[in-house]
Amino acid sequence: MMSADAMMRTQTKQKGMNAAQLRLLVEGLRGYAVFMLGPDGCIANWNKGAERLLGHVVTEIVGHHFSRLYPREDVERGKPAQALRVAATGGRWEDEGWRVRADGSRFWSLAVVTKLPRGFLAVIQDITERERQEETERHALIGTMSAKFAHEIRNPLSSIKLNVGLVRYEIEALSKDNLAAGNEARSLLQSIDSELRRIQRVTQDYLKFARVSKSRREPVSLNDLLRQKLLFMRPEFEAAGVTVKTDFDETIPPVRLDADQFWQALLNSVVNANEAMSGGGTLTVSTAREGADTVVKIADTGKGMTEEQRRDIFKPFFSTKKTGTGLGLPLTQQIIIENGGRIDCESVLGKGTTFIIRFPQERRR
Repeated sequence: MMSADAMMRTQTKQKGMNAAQLRLLVEGLRGYAVFMLGPDGCIANWNKGAERLLGHVVTEIVGHHFSRLYPREDVERGKPAQALRVAATGGRWEDEGWRVRADGSRFWSLAVVTKLPRGFLAVIQDITERERQEETERHALIGTMSAKFAHEIRNPLSSIKLNVGLVRYEIEALSKDNLAAGNEARSLLQSIDSELRRIQRVTQDYLKFARVSKSRREPVSLNDLLRQKLLFMRPEFEAAGVTVKTDFDETIPPVRLDADQFWQALLNSVVNANEAMSGGGTLTVSTAREGADTVVKIADTGKGMTEEQRRDIFKPFFSTKKTGTGLGLPLTQQIIIENGGRIDCESVLGKGTTFIIRFPQERRR
């Protein structure tokens, strides 16, 4: 394999920059992880920014495949191989996604892989805070629009329901003379009333989505909270033929969050999982440490989703259910972000879905 110095000399010949100058430039990029890969994807060198961001010292990471920096599920999906393949054929590959530090904790990153004459140049930037801020701003804008829409539609709905009630009263009086016509009119009113209730339900979900208050965080034992709430829901699970299993890591520390908000968010995920197992199944709720992260997983054995559905699951108004409003999971995401966490979804069609909630421990820079 070509040495790191040789790679840098090759890369800089056409740019009027010698290897020493390039090395100084790379080391000066303190906020970025910059490293070179051989043609096979093995790490050839490692700058100080990479050491700070990813936690690996150069002596322990050089020679290892760069897939070590990816979460296990991304490796199984072939994302590292895809990065090299796209960069090799198109000259450049860019992606936003999770990366894993040496201690096992995850962060949201922007990664760019560029093709070199022999190998690749990789640059990784931690954009966790930027992404969280952008998501918060997006949700705030949608929330403001939602609140206005819900306010404008709620008053006409109340008036329509009142008039439907008056019409029903008149029909009862008139149907004494024409029973068949009365029955048909009742059926039509029942359909109208059903649709009105659906619109009201959407409006209520809209308002919940629009009015997520600031979290009041305090240390919370996730294990105790989950035990208490799942016990409360046991009759609902039993009625649906769902077996609940728990796997709690008793060593996880308390997490600073708003317990009421967190359960509201978690409830949407649990109910979604419960409904996905219409013929019964198993719901597994677990907690664990993953590096510096505290992780909650809600896994079901339901029908699962396609990759396209999985990508859209947190978009407002997207729903895989005919009667869904498409606001439950976006509300869940909004609440988790407000409490300093992040939620992701993994799903396999025909096998089930797992919601993964992470609360990262703040790292000192």
